[in-house]
Amino acid sequence: MIVEEVIPAEKDMQVREELVSIHALNPFLTHVSSARSYMYSGHLSQAVVLNYGEERIIQTGIEKQLAENTFSAKFEEESRVIKVISRYNGIGIDSVNKTVSLLVMYENLVTGEIDFVEVKDHHKLHQYFGFKYKWNEDIINALVPGAIVPSGTILADSPAVGKNNGYKFGINAQVMLGGHPDVAEDGVIISETMAAKLSHNTYEERTFEFGTDKFPLNLYGDDTTYKPFPDIGEFINEDSVVCVLRDYDVMTSAALNSVYDVQDFDPMYDEAVYVKNPGSEYVNVLGDTVKTSYISDIEIVHAPKFKKEVYTGTVDMVYKYINALDKYNNDIVNTYEEIRRDHYRRYKNNDVPLSERLRRLIVDSMALANKETNKIRYNNRNIPIDIYRVKITICHSKPAAIGEKVTDGYGSKGVIVDIRPDHLMPNGVDMVMDHESTVSRMNPGRLYEQYFNGMSRKGKEIVTGILGGDTDMMNHNDDTIRQAYNVIVGLLKIIDNEQYAAYVDVTDVNTMREIVKEVVEEELFLLYGISDRKRAYQVVLESKGTIYEPELCKVSFTEAGDISMGKNDILIAPMYIILLAKTAENYLAVGSAKLNHYGFPTGTSAANRYRLPYRMNPTKTLGETELRMIVSYAGRLAAIELKDRANSIKTHEHVYSNILTSKTPTNIEKLVDRNKIPYGDDSSIRFINNILNASGVELKYAKDRHPIHKERNE
Repeated sequence: MIVEEVIPAEKDMQVREELVSIHALNPFLTHVSSARSYMYSGHLSQAVVLNYGEERIIQTGIEKQLAENTFSAKFEEESRVIKVISRYNGIGIDSVNKTVSLLVMYENLVTGEIDFVEVKDHHKLHQYFGFKYKWNEDIINALVPGAIVPSGTILADSPAVGKNNGYKFGINAQVMLGGHPDVAEDGVIISETMAAKLSHNTYEERTFEFGTDKFPLNLYGDDTTYKPFPDIGEFINEDSVVCVLRDYDVMTSAALNSVYDVQDFDPMYDEAVYVKNPGSEYVNVLGDTVKTSYISDIEIVHAPKFKKEVYTGTVDMVYKYINALDKYNNDIVNTYEEIRRDHYRRYKNNDVPLSERLRRLIVDSMALANKETNKIRYNNRNIPIDIYRVKITICHSKPAAIGEKVTDGYGSKGVIVDIRPDHLMPNGVDMVMDHESTVSRMNPGRLYEQYFNGMSRKGKEIVTGILGGDTDMMNHNDDTIRQAYNVIVGLLKIIDNEQYAAYVDVTDVNTMREIVKEVVEEELFLLYGISDRKRAYQVVLESKGTIYEPELCKVSFTEAGDISMGKNDILIAPMYIILLAKTAENYLAVGSAKLNHYGFPTGTSAANRYRLPYRMNPTKTLGETELRMIVSYAGRLAAIELKDRANSIKTHEHVYSNILTSKTPTNIEKLVDRNKIPYGDDSSIRFINNILNASGVELKYAKDRHPIHKERNE
């Protein structure tokens, strides 16, 4: 009989990190309701990668495991570099001089398989949200043919990964849990600095085709340079237009296509491709220069064989990218041929051990590199493409905005309802959240985190004071460093876990100096897991009366920004806040829809989705079948009402005005006052009426004249 060693557990210590999966990221899991804990685990999968992310002050140790499993570009096993191929790094005035991505072809020294790793400019799985990769330039520059790369070598990683493999998926925000009218019903107030700290990237892709019967206008060029769209790294213009296409007509080209006419567009007849915002470069409240709405990538597929090009004088810039992409694909094919020849010379066969994804890459590159001779027909969703198919990726770097969602580590999500200048916030406060939700949502763990973080910040404040504000550790003697270090150890002793055991035995002053430097420049990070022997309430009780006890204060603030600090009352301390992948830029409550040929709202297609500066997505669609069903069941008046609202500009305006100005927009007794807006202004009815007027006939709306269906006014 085999007897296994069993680790004894105290009765109240049954929750362990290895048993609760991703929930172990929450150090106070036992102080959160199951519903809120489950909600937070869902929030983690929606967390947006921030440009100014910070490591959490209080950590469980799971953070580093998450940091090791990002969407990085890395070598999984020891490998030998075969070739480094750059996309877009040409030399010369007619070349693309910005490297967008690198493809490193290598031999896996463990399996012998030939594979590749791609280092990209950015990563995106969500429809909008993504992040710009941090390239490890030193390692990338050392990648030469024949170089041996150790397993686990990372070429590019997420900005959420910090030094020492720390994970930065949120912000340590100074939070005030207090009552305020704006924070009722899940509202959140943040400062302008906090909004900037929550900055993130979104990416849009715009695809368009031309060549046979359309040509691009010279929207970004001048009298001597033809430039249909911005180059990589350049901004979108003030009209938020990427490119404009115009029909080619030989009869009117002399009048409409002069060197001056093609530098401007007619939004009524030309086909414009819009994005969210115009490009700009500005200095944010953190003092950093920010570029937003700029081109991060351009890919152009050229299919010259299948259609005759009717207008060629406008594509010089286009060929710059076509040639650069051709060179990239040719480099991939030529590298494969070199690998195949070398393999045959060594093994006398052509069975090159390629990975499946490398095989697919080579096949695609062969097709794109030999457009003039291959028999491949270029299709997009089984539809042959035009001569030129352009895909442009636009990067938007933006701070948090009103309407977006944030949450703490306990499922206390809220919507940003106001962003105030720092001087209109209580002193030092980044965010105001509702205090009553702690009880209603049964997540008091947030109070423990705020208290622990308050102790950490108090310890950091004391350490900084001992150093006199001088962050250069070499300016301080050993005794000063030991004094500062003892403050850190004193705080850790209250928690009394593995971190304290590791720190208390340190005797080397240089090691102390490094730890003190981290505390001063970053945070006094605390390790505390859900299975720690000392419970959270014990830590709080033992800290009372010590130098680490967070100070409470009474805070009030007004719309004018007047701030008063009075008697002890409330705790203002950090809480870890993450931004959720929820957009606040699509106004769905009110939106004009595109109409079908019956004059009813219809859905947009991929071809016309971005042809206007606003979205035309209706909530419902109606066709002939749906219209006949409405007439049969609800009567003619219901059908007339729907059609008039969709087609009459006056009714349209009246409806939207009522919705936007009503105090109860979801419960309006009479949406359209027919005494003010009578029937008959429907655009399709006016069109027919104008035709009939020529014959002396005029249309009039008449109630109760249908031979079968009687009108019902209720």
